[in-house]
Amino acid sequence: MEEKQQKKAISLKTINILMIAVAVVIVVVLLILILRVEKRYSELKDNTDIYLECQEVAPSLNRASDYLTDRVRSFAATGNKEYLDQYFEEANITRRRDKAIDVLEPYMKGTPAMEYLETAMDYSLELMNIEYHSMRLEWEAAGLDDKALPEELKSVPLTAEEEALSADEKHEKAISLLFDSNYQSYKTNIRENVDACTAELMSGIQKEQTDSYESLSRILFLLFGMMIIMLLLVLALIFITLLLVMRPMLKAAEYIRDNQTLPVKGASEVQFLVEAYNDAFVKTQRKHDDLQKAALHDALTGLFNRAGYEKIISELEEEKLCLLLIDLDKFKGINDQYGHDVGDLVLKKAADVLRHMFRSDDIIFRFGGDEYAVIMHHTGPDLKDLIRIKIGNANKQLAVDDKLPRSSFSVGAAFGKGTVTEELFKEADNALYKVKKAGGCGVEFGE
Repeated sequence: MEEKQQKKAISLKTINILMIAVAVVIVVVLLILILRVEKRYSELKDNTDIYLECQEVAPSLNRASDYLTDRVRSFAATGNKEYLDQYFEEANITRRRDKAIDVLEPYMKGTPAMEYLETAMDYSLELMNIEYHSMRLEWEAAGLDDKALPEELKSVPLTAEEEALSADEKHEKAISLLFDSNYQSYKTNIRENVDACTAELMSGIQKEQTDSYESLSRILFLLFGMMIIMLLLVLALIFITLLLVMRPMLKAAEYIRDNQTLPVKGASEVQFLVEAYNDAFVKTQRKHDDLQKAALHDALTGLFNRAGYEKIISELEEEKLCLLLIDLDKFKGINDQYGHDVGDLVLKKAADVLRHMFRSDDIIFRFGGDEYAVIMHHTGPDLKDLIRIKIGNANKQLAVDDKLPRSSFSVGAAFGKGTVTEELFKEADNALYKVKKAGGCGVEFGE
């Protein structure tokens, strides 16, 4: 009997030793997994930080380009040297485009994104030559003092034919250089290559993020499994495990059902899981917010819709702005004669024309039907001529024979400060009414 009890004791002792040995192995594995989790989490965090930084910086390339275009066009339209100074301040001092490239370039070396960027910069140099030529012509047309001529423009030659032009002819040529198809082609090529560069860069970073996230998920799954095994084997730690692992996890389920972040409590392993969940939860919420933002855009054209307009003007605070209310002329007749499918193509074309004609910082809306609106930032009555030029060129593009029915814009504009008030909207609407009453295809300004 004693022999049997001794054998039984030895057997239990062996089992206990095996359990302890297994527990030690499990603890070692857990430590290794935790170290791997920390490494993967660090990689995921680094990739996320890089993605957010690139996502914030990348738009500066197009914004800077559009700003330079806006300044040179403003100078060509008005002959005001202040716009010229702002152009060179951006090009030589502020240098948003160059600074953005400095941030993005380390992540693009040896990738197709770098080729797109280099192509965009080549086009940009060609575009700058056209802009310098236009500025030199407008300088001559405006009769500005040659002593104040910027160094960059001194080396820009004018042909004998251009020298012989009158001031008005030089002015007209300076404007035409900035609005013709050649200039717009360079702008389009720059934007397409910058967008392709940004998309390629973001795609690579997103892939690294996805790989890190999937690796982290697998490790977390193994970590959780090892914890369950340890619970089954280490009976002496049941109470501690229930207190520090199971209870926090059960509590976490309530927070998950309530769609809340989890409190960071319990064992260190559980806390790490909670932090990983909370991190994923926050990112999911951000994606949800992005979907909500989609509700503020017009499905057909991608422009902001009426709801987006209401939200934006409720938050808008500008020193000076210009509201443009725009109707697409003869649209009902197009729908009646060609059908709604063709009508939709005309609406999309109108939206594209507005995008190309206005700055990236200007906000474009489609209220529905053939009604559009634009809020131009930092724009006062001194830029009326520039607005007329933009609308004139927009109507030229709408009149191009591209197998779609021709149309035109009727525009009512009003200048204001702070935000878009009911009075400002009514002023622009009254101006639009005058254009429509006069037959459309033009722009009028509120009093």
